[in-house]
Amino acid sequence: VMVTCDERDHADPLVVRYPTFIAEVLSESTGDTDRVEKLAEYCTIDSLQEYLLLDTQTRSAQLHRRRSVGWGQPLTLEGDNVLELVSLDLSCKLATLFD
Repeated sequence: VMVTCDERDHADPLVVRYPTFIAEVLSESTGDTDRVEKLAEYCTIDSLQEYLLLDTQTRSAQLHRRRSVGWGQPLTLEGDNVLELVSLDLSCKLATLFD
């Protein structure tokens, strides 16, 4: 899932160049790529504010959030934790994403 708030992304419905938020659902075949390679690439996108990794096996999530200087330590969420996405002004129980 990718969300953009940038008007420049309205020109082409198939391409998003300025995402604000990206979420990935991890799988055994792509998990390492999402956690390492994509994370490194996504962190270079100036418009990106948050990157969320959802693990359906453990029903947990890891949230990477841009800080005023660089990216902070990832936040790990599980169980009844509340997921707060500042970039989308959205808050919900993590469990609702897996139900």
